[in-house]
Order: sequence, then structure tokens, then C-alpha cells
Amino acid sequence: MEPDGIPEEARALLAYLVAQEKQVLADRLAGIYVFGSAVVGDYRAGRSDVDTVTVLHQDPTTSVVASLKRLHDKLISAFPEWDDRVEATY
Repeated sequence: MEPDGIPEEARALLAYLVAQEKQVLADRLAGIYVFGSAVVGDYRAGRSDVDTVTVLHQDPTTSVVASLKRLHDKLISAFPEWDDRVEATY
């Protein structure tokens, strides 16, 4: 495990996700938080998922929801080994 608690295997995925969420959500974004096994020391390489919750200042519009869907589709295209292993709550 790395000093900040995020396993090396998950860092690139999370960096991509955070950068894209910042772009899509802009001023709606209040914060992005990682929880679960990736930060509590119970992470299993190649098996564990990555859990995030993204807090918004306001409800997302239909357009934002569609943009988030595209974001997650691109995320899995860029990181196919994470298919079915990314849990994002907004």
C-alpha cells in the first residue's frame, strides 16, 4: 500500500476519474471521496473494486447525467481491467 492509502494499481484509474469528473461537473462539484477496501487496507489486487462518492452542490441535469454515463464508458474503455470494479455514487 502507498503512503496515502491508495494502492498503486488504482492510482491511474482514480486520477483519470477525478480529472474527468472535475471537467464534467465543474461548479456543481463539492468533493470526491474514495472509501472502502482501497483506503482501509483490505484491498486485493485484481479483485477489489474502487468505491467513490462524488458530492454535488446541486442536482445534476439530464445533460450532466448523460455526460457522466459517457465518462464511465470512456473510463472502462481506457481501463478495461476495471470493468465491473468501479462503484461511483453521485
